Amino acid sequence: LTTNRFTAPMNGIYQFYGKVLYNNSTVLAANDVFQLYFYKNGALTSTGKVIDVGEATRTGFKFQVNYLTIDLDKNDYIELYALQGSGTTINTHSEVAGSSWTSLQGALIAATEVE
Repeated sequence: LTTNRFTAPMNGIYQFYGKVLYNNSTVLAANDVFQLYFYKNGALTSTGKVIDVGEATRTGFKFQVNYLTIDLDKNDYIELYALQGSGTTINTHSEVAGSSWTSLQGALIAATEVE
């Protein structure tokens, strides 16, 4: 059973890597908004950068990543959300030729003790 979130199995410092691949056949305008957000326990904790700012209009694939290093207590959870504000429907890819293009990955960097 998946909850589509990462739940910390122990107290520690964790690093997360979120990525999304958009595929769009519609011409987008310069300055359209594409962002990735990390949420901790349901609250916004980190915002990814906007892509396409100042670019000429174009179509095609757009790839975006965001990193987060954060202290978590046991049972804290992390979720990744993507936002695109182009005003049109844009598909994302979860797997292309066996590779996970849209995903959330995490790793424990250092365990911390409970005080």
